[in-house]
Amino acid sequence: MDDLLRDRVETALKRAESQYVEIHIEEANSSGIRYRGKDLEEIGRGSALGGNVRALAGGGWGFSSFNDIKDLESKIDQAIQQARIIGGEKIDLAEVPTVVDHVPPVIGTDPSGLTLAEKKDVLDEYAEIMMKNPGIQSSSIGYSDARRRMVFASSEGSYIDQERVDVNMRIN
Repeated sequence: MDDLLRDRVETALKRAESQYVEIHIEEANSSGIRYRGKDLEEIGRGSALGGNVRALAGGGWGFSSFNDIKDLESKIDQAIQQARIIGGEKIDLAEVPTVVDHVPPVIGTDPSGLTLAEKKDVLDEYAEIMMKNPGIQSSSIGYSDARRRMVFASSEGSYIDQERVDVNMRIN
């Protein structure tokens, strides 16, 4: 999706008839596991894609959001139309340098490379350790991980593609 997304975004920005347009896109893939005592309560994976467009045209700002990249061009048009309807005095934006960068995550082991079964096996061990101790009557374990990709692109030529991995675990 890397080069295809960039081509799609840059093509859409080139056709935009506006003083300025910026696009924000976020894609996330996650997994989660939850235990109560030794009982597995929830396990699953999820994914999401969405974003927004901000446009400056005719002295006004417009905004639109989306959850399907297929709608990108129409959402750009919508933000531009809203900006023109609002209108106003001419706005001069400050000049900023164009930035093109890819920022990969800084991690050891990427949890997205592990299967849900492998993650569950580790948590099974923690649940077993906790519940075999005398006097412990209740416990809970929660685990989640998410790999996020955030893209910022502007009609001035900037394109920043950043990835981040978050891992959370709580044991009570």
